[in-house]
Amino acid sequence: MLSAGDREEISRGLAQGQAGVVIAARIGRHPSVVSREITRHGGRDRYRASRAGRVAAWARRRPKTRKLDADPGLRAQVLARLRAGYSPDQVAGRLRHEHPAEQACRVSHEAIYSWIYALPKGELARQGILLRSGRTHRRPRGRSASTSPKAPRSPTTRPTSTSSPANSTTDPGVHSATEPQQKSSPTF
Repeated sequence: MLSAGDREEISRGLAQGQAGVVIAARIGRHPSVVSREITRHGGRDRYRASRAGRVAAWARRRPKTRKLDADPGLRAQVLARLRAGYSPDQVAGRLRHEHPAEQACRVSHEAIYSWIYALPKGELARQGILLRSGRTHRRPRGRSASTSPKAPRSPTTRPTSTSSPANSTTDPGVHSATEPQQKSSPTF
């Protein structure tokens, strides 16, 4: 995250016609950080430090409103498809396919999952949404009580091996020192 001082230095450097690499060295940042900052906030001709700072602060705001919470029409379409048994992946794909020119009707599957898991507990079942696994409740994160790590075995409790496959004389690729190696003739 760039500070207000870093943005002022970028602005001064651009006004002096300096290259992004020189500006980056002066503020102690990687050149790609400076390049992205300049590109994101108007380019070399229109970059202003104060405006860039305001825009960056606005973009960092949390919590952000989810797209499905902000658009009731889109939420209704997604809910209808989820109730019909579509997965969030399929819903996102169908919306993209059916509304190719409408950016407002596009939503990613990650946004749908984020919205689903932000719902209050039990709301999935009340909404009539079954997840693809058939669960109506979210699975808790972390380890369950039944899954416990196995304790390592000590060398005394390990089973002893009578012979290893590499020492076996039945392996055609391995020959003992006393056994003569057969020469194979090429077949044509």
